[in-house]
Amino acid sequence: MLHPMYSIFFSNRKPMNCGYSTERPVVSRMNLVVLEVNIGRCTRTSMFCRVHDFVQLRLSTLHSTRQSAHAHLSLNMKNVQELVEKLAHQGVFGPGKFVGVTANSDAQLAPQFASSMFFFVIKLQAASSVEEIRVIVKIQPLDAAARELQNSNSQFFNEVTMFSDIMPFLEIDKLDVCPKFLYGVTTQGEDPDKDVVILEDLSFHGYVQPREQYLDSREVLKTLRKLGEFHGLSYRAKRTRKSEFAAHGGRLKAKRFAPDFDEIFNATLKRGIDAAAKRNPTATILDRTMEKIKNLGPQNCWASLSGPVEPFACIVHGDFNRNNLLFKYNAQGDVEGVKFIDFQMSVYSDPAVDISFFLYMNTSQDCRLKYWDDFLAAYWEGVTAMEPNPGFSFEEFRKNFSKKALYGYFPCSFFLPMMLDVDGVDIPFEEFLSWSLEKRIQQMVTRAGEIGTAAIGDIVQHLLDKGYLDAFCSE
Repeated sequence: MLHPMYSIFFSNRKPMNCGYSTERPVVSRMNLVVLEVNIGRCTRTSMFCRVHDFVQLRLSTLHSTRQSAHAHLSLNMKNVQELVEKLAHQGVFGPGKFVGVTANSDAQLAPQFASSMFFFVIKLQAASSVEEIRVIVKIQPLDAAARELQNSNSQFFNEVTMFSDIMPFLEIDKLDVCPKFLYGVTTQGEDPDKDVVILEDLSFHGYVQPREQYLDSREVLKTLRKLGEFHGLSYRAKRTRKSEFAAHGGRLKAKRFAPDFDEIFNATLKRGIDAAAKRNPTATILDRTMEKIKNLGPQNCWASLSGPVEPFACIVHGDFNRNNLLFKYNAQGDVEGVKFIDFQMSVYSDPAVDISFFLYMNTSQDCRLKYWDDFLAAYWEGVTAMEPNPGFSFEEFRKNFSKKALYGYFPCSFFLPMMLDVDGVDIPFEEFLSWSLEKRIQQMVTRAGEIGTAAIGDIVQHLLDKGYLDAFCSE
């Protein structure tokens, strides 16, 4: 996990899928994921942005030559394939005699950036046929500097812990909302080369990522219902197995911040607040909001908004946005199912962390104006379907959310303009790092021009109209 200050890389905002295609998968180069692509070509969003989330960092910055990078990747491909074969012989992927394993030539080239990803087809001989099992294998980045930059040791720990321990404890499998976990190892930094996560490849079950930055109301309602169910299992566990739940939640590792990010945050947050102030010249609450953020310090303020407050706190996804969602559609284009992926940012926190980021990042202003109450009601229906007595009422939930809703604006203030900047130009990573802080800030606050300013201004306007800024300032 990287801090957002490193996410300011700027290029074509074309749909990208992190392992799952928005179309029929195509053949990947070398049949494996290669991370030597150009800066800025990726549009995957992460709340706490890893460098490669908007900057597909050339491996040439990590290795002396592209050839050596390919050599490392080829070596890892061989090692990973040997591991998969060993696990198949041990029955990890199911009963049946092991026949063989091959790189999946149908897999889309699409990296996740706290890891390297490989796609395989495993063949097992059953009684009368050969079964094919398609999997995704995630390993740590090849370079130690990249691992440190991305805080990938903690991210692998969180994901393995979620899949191997916390999800079974919460009985998440009842929701049918996650890929099947097949195998995982985390060494917590002692031997990163041994860290691995193996999951089923959902793309071959018809799941794809949405094409558009803004989801339609049907996709949002379906997603929030499932998110409510996901959070609801935490509330059920808190009621029935409180001490065990507390122990599990305490294991997850929280994000870390870069020490000099406050100035960048101040600038991106101010951009949207100033836009809203032009529309509402007499709304003094906007000035008070910005003043409170500056007095607390943007990072401290953001952290306080995510702080767990009982009885509302639960285990959250932590990076809940469209890039970590997969949808299955029927022939008419209606949503039949949704899956959540990438649990590397999961932590014990406030539900607004997931709800506010998702809604402000992935819905248009028109959609919010028409369906906001429906969205929160769908979430609540999901919660109470899993735990009828979560420890608070719907009105109490909404009151707590009103105090925390500003949380989602923080990441949106810098991510959303990037995602909307279809005409952005590539900036070499090395060049960007050589810029002064002032130049970096200027780059961020001008992303997507008036479109970007209007988009984050709309978020502030919604926060203002809903009384969420008043609730924040009154705390």
